[in-house]
Amino acid sequence: MNVAEHCRLDYYLPNYDFFEKHEIIIRSSPEKVFETLHTFDNSGSKLTNLMLSLRVIFEPKSKRPDGHKPSIEEMTGEDGFMTVLEEVADREIVIAFIGKFWQIRPTFFRPKNAEEFLSFNDPEYVRSAWNLFIKENGDGSVTLSTETRNQCMGKGSKRWFRLYWAIIKTFSGYSRLEMLRTIRDLAEGL
Repeated sequence: MNVAEHCRLDYYLPNYDFFEKHEIIIRSSPEKVFETLHTFDNSGSKLTNLMLSLRVIFEPKSKRPDGHKPSIEEMTGEDGFMTVLEEVADREIVIAFIGKFWQIRPTFFRPKNAEEFLSFNDPEYVRSAWNLFIKENGDGSVTLSTETRNQCMGKGSKRWFRLYWAIIKTFSGYSRLEMLRTIRDLAEGL
């Protein structure tokens, strides 16, 4: 697979049951956008904060973060629930998580690495992977896209996830669009 033509998300989750994709044009270099992916803080997003707060509302108080910053570093850090599967400098970051998202107290399984994500096959769970992908446009701008893919590992998890996705997809989409706009504004120096 040629990295210049294809995103690495295709390698990690080529088959999936549910997905969403969003993109935005950014007038900046791939290097600046990639740097921004690692440093942006989306804590100004009321919707993202609400969604993350709902995630931890049913967790015991000892597990709640004191002040969460919805950034890639936090979500994939030591106390995060996601794993970076791969990074291609100035091009793409692929992130994954596994869970039973539809439960009142969601159950997460954090893969330790790409191999563990790829080999995971418990039918009660859903494997999810998402990326941030930078494509040069040839006019001094880039297109930054994010795609989320969800693969249900069994019939029961597919039934539950379908209901969950019907409820959460719109909010997830708005949250992703806010994230892309935040990254654009930071990378363009606005």
